[in-house]
Amino acid sequence: MTPKKRGRHPTDPQAAARVVKLYEAGKTVQQISETLGLSDSTIRRIIKQSGLGLGVLGRLLLQTSGTTRTLEDLAAEVAQRLAAGTPMTTIAAEMQVNAYTLRRLLEATGHK
Repeated sequence: MTPKKRGRHPTDPQAAARVVKLYEAGKTVQQISETLGLSDSTIRRIIKQSGLGLGVLGRLLLQTSGTTRTLEDLAAEVAQRLAAGTPMTTIAAEMQVNAYTLRRLLEATGHK
């Protein structure tokens, strides 16, 4: 008798690609979940694994560029602007988020 495998079933790569495409199109996690019949946690996992952020930061990534960027890219851009002397509040206002959100982004990605 073979032992039972543990863990979750692997996600279909085509489904993962559809999740990313819908998220980039502006759909919410719940809308994607209802459309594809996957759980919210599966949708969130796929989005995180693809390098996109969730919530405010994820939406910020999608609105600040026509191409897909990662949180690392966005944090590097913010860090570069800070090093050039642009105040955090100015950067936050231009990106339509609060300065605390940008500080969290920099801390999470290891930028100081």
